Amino acid sequence: MFKFFQKKREQRLVAEAKARTFKQVLTDLENGNGNPLEAALVLHLTADDQDSLARFLITLGRSELWLLKKTDERFGDPAVTEGPDGNPFVAAFSSLERARSAAATWQLANRSSAISALELVFVLSPSVGFVLNADDPHLQWTFTPEQVSNLRSVFEQSYNYELGGIYSIWGEGAFRAAKLLAADDGGVHLRVYANTFSERPTNVDPASLTLDSSNSESVRAIGHMPLVRAGFLAMGPKLLATTPVTEDELEGYKMWKDAEGGYFGA
Repeated sequence: MFKFFQKKREQRLVAEAKARTFKQVLTDLENGNGNPLEAALVLHLTADDQDSLARFLITLGRSELWLLKKTDERFGDPAVTEGPDGNPFVAAFSSLERARSAAATWQLANRSSAISALELVFVLSPSVGFVLNADDPHLQWTFTPEQVSNLRSVFEQSYNYELGGIYSIWGEGAFRAAKLLAADDGGVHLRVYANTFSERPTNVDPASLTLDSSNSESVRAIGHMPLVRAGFLAMGPKLLATTPVTEDELEGYKMWKDAEGGYFGA
C-alpha cells in the first residue's frame, strides 16, 4: 500500500513540474520574450492533435536550434543522446540557455552553437535522428530517422519559396546571400553573391551585394545556380529582403532552360 501512495505522489510531483514548465513557457511568450518553438511544442503536448502537430512542425522549420559541438566546424562532432532504438541521436536544444544547462548537467566542455533546424534536418545522415531538449522530459521531442525523412519531404513541399527573395545561407565556410530567381518542379534557381558574413545577417542592403569575387580567395559568386530543393534548404535559408527579378538576372536561367540543363544535387 505504501508503494502505491508513493508512486501516486511521484506522479503528482511530475505532473506539477510539467504544468509549471508549460505555464512559464506560455507566460514568457505573452510577455514578448518567449520562445515560439517551445510554445508550439507545449500547445501540441497539451492538445495532442494534428493541427497542433502541424503548427509545431512549421514553427520548427523556421527556428534556430542549438548544438553542443566539440569543434568549430558547422556540425563539429555534436553531443549525442540515446534514441528510442538504443542508437545515438543528435542532441539539439530550443535555446542557448537550455543547451548550456545540458552541457553543465552532462559535464561537457562542448561549445554551444546555433544552427538552422532546416540545416540539421537536411544534413543528418539517413540513419540518425535527433532529440529536442534531451535533458528536459517536459519539453522533449524525439525525431527518429524515419521521422526526419518525413520532415524533409514536408519542408520541401511546404517551404515558402519567395521569388526575388534575398536569403542568408550557409556555404563555403561562411554566411552568404543568395537571391531566388525562379522555382520549378525540379528545384530552385539562385544568384549567389560574393559577399560573406561571419555571423548570420538579419538584414541586408540589396545594393551592397555584388558578383565580383576578385577580392576573395575562398568564395566565388554564381550568377545562376540550379539546385535541388533539398540542397537549398540544407543551406538553412532565412529571408532578408525581397526585390524584383530583372531580365538581366534571368539571362543565365534562360540559357540553362534552352539547354535543358540539370540541377546540382540531383
